[in-house]
Amino acid sequence: EYAPVVSRALLGTNLSSRGLVWNDGSTVGYAFHDAIMKSHEVLYTSLLFFDAARSMSRLYNATGQSILGHQYHVKAEAVRSSLSAAFWNESQGMFHAASAGGVEAGVIDIWGSCYACVLKVASAKQCARISTYLAGPGRDRVFFKGLVRQIPRPGYWERKFQDQSNRPIGTIAYLTAIRWQIKHCVAESAGT
Repeated sequence: EYAPVVSRALLGTNLSSRGLVWNDGSTVGYAFHDAIMKSHEVLYTSLLFFDAARSMSRLYNATGQSILGHQYHVKAEAVRSSLSAAFWNESQGMFHAASAGGVEAGVIDIWGSCYACVLKVASAKQCARISTYLAGPGRDRVFFKGLVRQIPRPGYWERKFQDQSNRPIGTIAYLTAIRWQIKHCVAESAGT
């Protein structure tokens, strides 16, 4: 009953040539990313798209609609195969929030890195590096009173916004000393 509606929504998602979710910079995020501007290929949204496409593939395959199941499998695998080239920073051992040239491209995305491990989209080696980052000497940059930050301290999401006539309306410094708790992030990325 809901599959066609979800399918239309996924098919309407703006994707890059690599199959990752693309934002041209004209819109801001959603939910806990409600005031965060990311542009170009976006890690977290691409992971959500991967999860949804994989779920749709399983649903269609389970209901005997293998052609549609295969189409969504291909979409999910495009995300998996493009993820490292677009977002992985080998020297830091973490994924960045957006691809090169995008707003927030050089910012480590802690939640996105963890989510990539939870979804098993990141390689075992990458998950081990992410675990080391989370539990290593810089862990005070990651955790705040037992909660996981979105980006490392002292960072925050920053973006200047304009109104419809392109007049500046200020800078939003979206502090991420966390209002949202990810209970399984460290355990999942550590493989426990």
